Amino acid sequence: MHIEILNKTKEIQTVIIHLKAGEEVPLHDHPYTHVFLYVTAGELQMDCFDYIRQPDKHIWIKPTISKVFRTSDNVLMTPQENNLHHIKAITDVSFMDVVTPGYFESSNEPNWFGVVEQTSESIQVQEIPQPEYLVKAKAEALKKFESLN
Repeated sequence: MHIEILNKTKEIQTVIIHLKAGEEVPLHDHPYTHVFLYVTAGELQMDCFDYIRQPDKHIWIKPTISKVFRTSDNVLMTPQENNLHHIKAITDVSFMDVVTPGYFESSNEPNWFGVVEQTSESIQVQEIPQPEYLVKAKAEALKKFESLN
């Protein structure tokens, strides 16, 4: 995984994420955030979900989109729709995320999830720590962006 930061402000952030075939971005959300994802090259499988209930610290979600996205395909994720998602590269793939408000200049970081239980209509998930390879990729991207700006 390689991340390129094109811009980062409190209002908007634009990044390009490059994944090799088989690499994944685990299930996560974008709280209080709109994200426009645009595939610039390659193919990815994207599964999106909506929250359905969160009683007693149990988080339940339901599937909304399960689709192969190819070059030029796009999707809008809002705080209410398709906000949780998992991405897996089918081929080497690059995609652009335009995020508002931006993450790097706010405290609006994604939450990461692991599956606890699955039924025919819903999935129970729990929060997990951000995977270390993502922490490293983001840190490298920030360092490079700051050295150029």
